[in-house]
Amino acid sequence: MLSDRAPGALQRLSRRLDASERVDVRALGEATPPSDTLVHVIAWAVVMVLVGLATWSWRSLVAGGVGVAVLSVLVEVAQGPLTATRNTELSDIAANLAGITAGLLVVITWSLSWSLLAGRREQADTTRAPVRSPRVER
Repeated sequence: MLSDRAPGALQRLSRRLDASERVDVRALGEATPPSDTLVHVIAWAVVMVLVGLATWSWRSLVAGGVGVAVLSVLVEVAQGPLTATRNTELSDIAANLAGITAGLLVVITWSLSWSLLAGRREQADTTRAPVRSPRVER
């Protein structure tokens, strides 16, 4: 069995997987983390940035943001009935939505900055005097 050969974290994971019913994690002697809010914020911000990089318009960015938000809520709500070690928590849903908002702000800032930079570069190219190639006389 995996739990016989795996050290540390893998043994604990194996004990959870081997249990046939809901297990109180504290009964296994494991310390529960105080809060995983930061993990939720970072994970969903990364997801939103990746979705934002894949979009080509503001409309698709909004649609992607709504889709990611719905997905994050569905994942969080499904944890309660489908897993033995996780619960549905409103604080996790709020953290997911905060992460999605942060990722969306990163994408919007990046897009507007890129557009501004491209506009300035284009404007600089049109105001500069054209460079003429030397004529070759025959």
